[in-house]
Amino acid sequence: KIKKIEDELEVAEKKVKPGEEEAALGIEEAKVSDEEVEAMATAFVEGQKTLRDSTRAIEANAASAPPSLKALLQKLSERSKAALAKITELMAVTKDQRERVMSEASVREAKGKVDEIDKCLEKVNDAELPFLKGIEVLALKEAHDTIAESEAAAAAVQL
Repeated sequence: KIKKIEDELEVAEKKVKPGEEEAALGIEEAKVSDEEVEAMATAFVEGQKTLRDSTRAIEANAASAPPSLKALLQKLSERSKAALAKITELMAVTKDQRERVMSEASVREAKGKVDEIDKCLEKVNDAELPFLKGIEVLALKEAHDTIAESEAAAAAVQL
């Protein structure tokens, strides 16, 4: 179990390599694509989650570990906390870029959902058109078909 945690910690540390850290600290001046910023934000979140989970597991096992493993677990805990501090620092440095890119992504997603709802509402309006024309009496089959179509379109909008 310790080996697994150590491997996870090593992977998380590799995400914040020393060479990349210096490059990231100059990210405000660099021209970084939105895709790279989005990937970086995702990597930060995943790295933080992995490191927090690892730290919790290490600390939980350290209390009941034999003395020979306590030193190893303490070192792993310190490495994990150091890597987490690096990620936190990089997140602070890149905050403006990440927020800009993530807000643009949220706006794109919201616009897509609004477009989808508009299409569904268009279907609802088309389905209800026979009733909106002012026709008082519809054939039974046409009325049932229209009502079923209208309910299906309304259900699609609610999802």
